[in-house]
Amino acid sequence: MKRTDSRILDGFNQDIIPMIVKKYDLLEIDAMRVFIYSKTYQLLLVENHQIWHLSAIAIFDLWENEYLTGDLGNSLYVRGDEL
Repeated sequence: MKRTDSRILDGFNQDIIPMIVKKYDLLEIDAMRVFIYSKTYQLLLVENHQIWHLSAIAIFDLWENEYLTGDLGNSLYVRGDEL
């Protein structure tokens, strides 16, 4: 299992963590913690899953659905609903 390049992960961290901080009024360290310990982030770590091809907004949506419902499969990007 090949890991996603750390520079790609850093880029997502820099984009998504501020989104979490702003929307959920969390401290940066808490936002980092909830993102890094999520199933979404675990998928992001594995290069073969290729979710790193998605935009930061799409990854945030995956994470947010997981955070709110416990299932990242509720994301529009997984379901394929029209935006």
